[in-house]
Amino acid sequence: MSWSINIGSVAATIVKVHVTFLLLLAWIFGVEYISGGPQEALNSLLFVVLLFLCVLLHEFGHILTARRFGVRTPDALGTVVGPQRRPTGAPKRPWHRPNFRRGR
Repeated sequence: MSWSINIGSVAATIVKVHVTFLLLLAWIFGVEYISGGPQEALNSLLFVVLLFLCVLLHEFGHILTARRFGVRTPDALGTVVGPQRRPTGAPKRPWHRPNFRRGR
């Protein structure tokens, strides 16, 4: 995706951060720096980054589960609204799909 920066790779999934997320971090830092000083700005920035990492770990739970059922996920993108993943393909068995209903 354009406007994203590659920050690494975990378990064969490329992790990218969208520029708007970096702008959000800069905005939070600036607002907190003006209202509370440098220590408050760093604390707020650290909080948002740690929260983002927790959500990213949650997304990797989905990614690893998808791999278990044969669905590749080549990348995860961190945006202002949170991390997003792009699975490719579908599960090999129909009952591994989320909308599959047995007995119908």
